[in-house]
Amino acid sequence: MYDSSGNSNSISDIFDTRKSLLTKATFSNSNPEEEIPVIDSITVSPNPSTKGDKVILNIAVAYKNSSGLKYSWSEEGEIVVSLNGADTASPSFIAPHVRGETNVTFCVTVTNEIGRTSYGNITAKIQPSNTAAKITSIGFIAQ
Repeated sequence: MYDSSGNSNSISDIFDTRKSLLTKATFSNSNPEEEIPVIDSITVSPNPSTKGDKVILNIAVAYKNSSGLKYSWSEEGEIVVSLNGADTASPSFIAPHVRGETNVTFCVTVTNEIGRTSYGNITAKIQPSNTAAKITSIGFIAQ
């Protein structure tokens, strides 16, 4: 689809244009009251994890004044873990023992100094540890 000037108006072009305008409005505006924190990525490492692993969640946020951001992590899942640093960009927990593969979803809220908020989530996979004894050699005695 083309407009009267011969420019393309495909859905993808329109989306790219709007995304570009939003990015420019968010980052070139000098008024912090009009800016929102934009979540670039959320990661979990290691993923999957097993019992005893220290699992670290991390969020990367695009915002001019990152020191003014507040973080709030919460957990949804089949098991409960103790999340250390739930008010930071990189909280962690120790993977507990699980009987079968278990998913734990963490939700994060990022709020700037005037209350503008972004939300995100990520799922951590915890696998059962292999507790079976390993046999390294077998010996026989004949009599």
